[in-house]
Amino acid sequence: MGEVHLKPEERRSRVILRRFLWVEIPGLTIISALATITAIIPWLWTSLVLLLTAISLVWAWTSSKPIHIHSEVLAEESDEDVALETPASHDLLVAANDHARTLYGHDALSLVEVERWWGRNPWVITALRTKTGEYLGYFDILPLTVEGVKLIESGKFVEKDIGPEHILPAAQMKNARKLYLAGIAAKDAGTEIGRARASQLISGLTTYVRHYYGDKPRRIIAIGATEAGVRLLKSVGARVISSSHSRRDKHDLYEFVANEDLISSVRARSRKRGKIPKPYFKTAK
Repeated sequence: MGEVHLKPEERRSRVILRRFLWVEIPGLTIISALATITAIIPWLWTSLVLLLTAISLVWAWTSSKPIHIHSEVLAEESDEDVALETPASHDLLVAANDHARTLYGHDALSLVEVERWWGRNPWVITALRTKTGEYLGYFDILPLTVEGVKLIESGKFVEKDIGPEHILPAAQMKNARKLYLAGIAAKDAGTEIGRARASQLISGLTTYVRHYYGDKPRRIIAIGATEAGVRLLKSVGARVISSSHSRRDKHDLYEFVANEDLISSVRARSRKRGKIPKPYFKTAK
């Protein structure tokens, strides 16, 4: 069975094993060679092997940790011709969910759960794609009901608790008091092209907010679940409104205001560093 058919955690396990062996086998070879040509004390040889194994395991684990978005998202240039699609097609939705599950494992929503969001309001999920339809990244922004906002801000809810009943339908999107940025991720985020895609996603997010929610400043809340995510939130002036100590998900909840100044600033910086993604936004109804 090829790796394409494996679960995200199984794929990462294979990557960890391969990277462990890349370091461990050459290292053991060198240590064994030294042992044959020098009089290494047995306990010293054992200590070197244990140290090598520990280093190999730590490196394999940390280097294989998936990255959803690079914190320096406005640093790279790209000529890649891309587009934003809202609502994301079901094929792109599946690709985005598989991407999220690769990044977050069991913490990610299942496809069935995401389809429930999508069924309630398809306009909550946007995909970045090539002109030929290849998936490159996604973001999802939920226009929460008043009750949904209260539950998220109280810390009693985790993201998986958000149901369709907590999301406003498309016809009522503009009535949302606050928007919830559930996730954003660029394909190949650890590479230069991935960083460019991240910049395009951020630029696209501002375009999306302006298109569907108008010029009125919008308050956006988001959970700082990763270090890169926290740095990104802080870069747009987000502040903590609910501490991790009082939350079930054990992450700080941030809030920032997407006003005209912020949107213009992000778009101006992105425009200098590559092509702005062409939006394919269908009318919310």
